[in-house]
Amino acid sequence: MPLRCGRSPDSDVTGASPPHPLRQRDVLSHFVHGPITIWPIWRGLAHLALVNAALAENKGRSRWTWFVLSLLFGPIATYLIVIWDRVDRSR
Repeated sequence: MPLRCGRSPDSDVTGASPPHPLRQRDVLSHFVHGPITIWPIWRGLAHLALVNAALAENKGRSRWTWFVLSLLFGPIATYLIVIWDRVDRSR
């Protein structure tokens, strides 16, 4: 089929080309709902951070500090919380 009036083969009757798929939605939405989804990874790290915050509070450490550290370092923070001794706050 020859091109007429400078239209591409995928253009519609008005001559406008269909929008690019990545331009139809924002970049964050593409990563959250894209073919390779990282959402379960972040959800898992968030749950691990909550568990680590509870463990840290149980050992006498700051739960918010360990929550943030757990978001950044994940299982490494869990390992540190488990192997370090309980903080003695009675001094």
